[in-house]
Amino acid sequence: MKLKIFLVLFAQLLHISPTICVRTVTEIIPESPFIAKEGERKQLHCILEASEGPPPASYGNVFAYPNPPPFELLKTGKNITVSKETKGLQAITTVKFDPLSINDVGSSGFYCTSQSYPSGTHVDSFILPKGGVPKINFTSTIPNVGGAEAVFNCEAEIEAAGVQIYLTWLHYKEGNSSVVSAKEKPKRGGKSPKKTIKSVLKVVLAENTAGDYECVISARLKNSVDFNYTRNATLTYSDRVKIVDGAQAKQRLQVYEKKEAVMICQAVSVPPATVTWKKGNSPIDASSDSRYRFSSYKSTEFGTFVLKNVDYKDRAVYTCNASNSISFVTMEFTLRVRDPLGALWPFLGIVIEAIVLAVIIVGYEYYKKKDKEKDREAKEKETSPLLPSTSQPGVAYTAGEGGAEASVKMRPSAVST
Repeated sequence: MKLKIFLVLFAQLLHISPTICVRTVTEIIPESPFIAKEGERKQLHCILEASEGPPPASYGNVFAYPNPPPFELLKTGKNITVSKETKGLQAITTVKFDPLSINDVGSSGFYCTSQSYPSGTHVDSFILPKGGVPKINFTSTIPNVGGAEAVFNCEAEIEAAGVQIYLTWLHYKEGNSSVVSAKEKPKRGGKSPKKTIKSVLKVVLAENTAGDYECVISARLKNSVDFNYTRNATLTYSDRVKIVDGAQAKQRLQVYEKKEAVMICQAVSVPPATVTWKKGNSPIDASSDSRYRFSSYKSTEFGTFVLKNVDYKDRAVYTCNASNSISFVTMEFTLRVRDPLGALWPFLGIVIEAIVLAVIIVGYEYYKKKDKEKDREAKEKETSPLLPSTSQPGVAYTAGEGGAEASVKMRPSAVST
């Protein structure tokens, strides 16, 4: 018992409390350093926490930590409010800066200490003065067609001693970032603390150069702590819709009846083209006819149109319209429906023509022969040596010198009065 009382008295003489520890907490994680910009609302906490027993009997004090010392105790003033409270085993001292002024804080940090724990805890501070916040002017000229040139202009200005300014271009694409150009150094305004920096970035629009472009302005303190400010623009690659090589804008399809017609419309573009179909001037889709089937062809959605069980009423001009945000193309398919026996009809026609021609020839020869026989019979009657019973009066028939085989001559006979 006497030994325990001795140890307690000895600890009090040395101002050491074995049950009390000190830690400093800021609202920014990690707890150190304390990074802020002048003019912001900030606060920090000095917490004394007892490991057991009652809470600490005293509160911690917060000092500004200039370089070089002495320390400056922070008290409630124009821009500073100091409050104290107890929570459980903690004695909390809170310092609020509203707004934060670089004149109210130390150039190196803050120091939290108390009578019961004089060694305290130190927090580094990095404060960017108001003049160190860059004024940024960012403009961009963005084309909408591949192959054209995009132009990004980024300009910044600061006016603060002890602060440097740098500019970096970054390119973000599909979650990956890359440095487009290294940091550029500022131009000084003579003896003035004003510094300006300007950069122009030119990019030819292509599929691999599309993405987000970011201008990063870094205001750097002497201790190499950067305050970064960004401006960005998105470069979207869009290419005109094109029909794939080898495809024709107008095609003719000949399909047998009851078979299926397949029409392929493949168009390439970035972003991908939207494909619609028409029959004549009427839009069609899968709900237009149960025989219609639409599917993707490679990268072209709805690029394949299948018409099943083709009928004669399906004969028409079918049009594929492929379009994106900047252009469109069309492909026409003229569908002709053929009869499965179509190849037989010409042969049958030739056979029929031959039969008709043969009938005509045979008939002609038959009637020609008949006419010759009639002509011969008529001639035989005219040259007969016999007088007909119905001879005309006053006409005499005599044979010539050739006899009966010669032609008959007619002469008038003497008529008695």
